[in-house]
Amino acid sequence: MDIERVRRCAEISVKRGLGFALLAVGCMVVGFSFDPVLAFEVGAGGTLLLCVLLFFRALDAPHRDFRKTETWILLDKQVDIPADRLQSTIGLILQDLYRRYAEWLLGAAVLQWLGSVFFRLS
Repeated sequence: MDIERVRRCAEISVKRGLGFALLAVGCMVVGFSFDPVLAFEVGAGGTLLLCVLLFFRALDAPHRDFRKTETWILLDKQVDIPADRLQSTIGLILQDLYRRYAEWLLGAAVLQWLGSVFFRLS
């Protein structure tokens, strides 16, 4: 069950950071809401930027020191997984989460881009 606790803490960590980043993109979209085409394009660009950032974070996650992650802080540095497996466990869980959310953001960016095309044509 300790791996599930690590997964929950990693998910909280990733969702929190992603939430703040999406809040910034949402604020930019609202700022450009006077022009729907521009708002959708800014939203698609910001979301695509987050997608690329998450992709590179996923590449780095297995090699990043687990003691320097927010997941480790949320675990209160107490986990029943052996120390030699802890790096690979936390790294692979974070890599999986980063990739999953990058895929979702890619879909959202495509939808926003299609929205801009729709408004441009109408």
